[in-house]
Amino acid sequence: MYCMGTFLFPLNAFAESGYVGDQFTLSRPNLPYYASKIRRVTWNGLYDSCLSGYETSTGAIVRITSFFEGSKTVSCEVEYEWVSGDRTLTSHASKTYTIYCNAVSITVTNPNMTMKVGQKQRISYYLSPTKNATLTFTSSNSSVASVSSTGEVTALGVGSATITIKQNLGYDATCNVTVTEPVAATSITLPAEATVYAYSTLTLYPTLQPSEANPTLTWESANVSIASVDQNGKVTGNNPGTTTITVTTDNNLSASCTLTVKDVDRTPQQFDIADDFSQKTVYVGDSWRIPYTVTPSYAKYTLIWTSSDESVATVGSGGYVTALKQGTTRITASIEGTSLTDYCDVMVKAIPNVLTIWFANGQRSDIKLSEHISVTFGTDKFAVKSATVDVEYDAADVAKFTLENDDSENTAIEAVETGNAAEGTMTFDGNAIRLYGFTPGSSVRLYTVGGQSVGSHRVGRDGSLTISLDGLRPGIHIVKTESITYKIIKK
Repeated sequence: MYCMGTFLFPLNAFAESGYVGDQFTLSRPNLPYYASKIRRVTWNGLYDSCLSGYETSTGAIVRITSFFEGSKTVSCEVEYEWVSGDRTLTSHASKTYTIYCNAVSITVTNPNMTMKVGQKQRISYYLSPTKNATLTFTSSNSSVASVSSTGEVTALGVGSATITIKQNLGYDATCNVTVTEPVAATSITLPAEATVYAYSTLTLYPTLQPSEANPTLTWESANVSIASVDQNGKVTGNNPGTTTITVTTDNNLSASCTLTVKDVDRTPQQFDIADDFSQKTVYVGDSWRIPYTVTPSYAKYTLIWTSSDESVATVGSGGYVTALKQGTTRITASIEGTSLTDYCDVMVKAIPNVLTIWFANGQRSDIKLSEHISVTFGTDKFAVKSATVDVEYDAADVAKFTLENDDSENTAIEAVETGNAAEGTMTFDGNAIRLYGFTPGSSVRLYTVGGQSVGSHRVGRDGSLTISLDGLRPGIHIVKTESITYKIIKK
């Protein structure tokens, strides 16, 4: 007897956030192990006015095309069949993504500008985070102040105007401009002497006659290595010593101040290695730099770096560490002449050559890997292929997989990601990397083990890509797709 039934699988909700131009790889909902056939896959929300997207063989790619407030919803519903006795039933699994668009903010550092008729001044601003935004500048009163496409304001008449900076990646910003008639100065004076500490600031204020005078002022330091000054009279002490700060009006009146810069105590007070680096697990051949901070920032110091076992990892004067062999070591940094010290415990692991598969029923399987290995963890199948191994399991039966080293000969390729994150298949024959079943148009990048980029490629329309290693130096290199990272050794 053949009959149809309906069963709703629980809804899965997820969130993604990014900026205009960012894209996300969305996966279909997971199906239960008893699902026998997919009947229909339906995506909703891929083609919103602020989003663009397309379906792939395993999910969908969605991209934020323009800024929006609030959120957008993209959902996927999979209709599948399953068998119960002599009946074939129909069920649905759903997965919902909430997409948020982060705003790029514009901060104007001179939001209130006072200018004289005929004067030009540029609006000072910065974007956070730094993005390639499209900016448009407009004036609310172009007879008072006009503005160029680069943010330069020209004062044309007495009055006020608001300059608006519009952008395509977030919220707008404004700058208020007040334009006055120029009043010439008849005299200008500064304090005869002033003192500032190194690494501190002091603002000098000139006295003008008449009091309503509003000349354009030019500031200058006779020795910028001792002290520098900006065009607002803000002085920064750079090094101990004495220099002269001079201000000049637009009608060539000038005044000077003898500035003394006093030294400060540059003894280091605190030293810390970044928390994320107090412990680090790496593979043989990895190199990296240990980040640290010294307080105060202007302290004078000499760092002494040591490794408790230099056969495992060595460390250079700049905190650059190189992993040499499997084992553990402590990298210690101390400020010479003080008790300030901190350390990073490093565990160096050999490149994995044993794949352990952990099954949903609690069992496990260890597979010895050879140089030519591919690991594919897809929606339906989990497959491992190499020169000596060719096995396949139902994906629903596999809980996770891990990679370790049994202290024997290293493998030449490592799938770093674990869990249901991999896509496609990668093979490596020592001369070329070949990828199959990846998302068309997705990026694949090559890096040295130290993180330097050595190439960027795009997967073809058929989901495949071949990368020749001709010209690539022998050694360990990193291959990164959009969902999995591999480590290869070119001999």
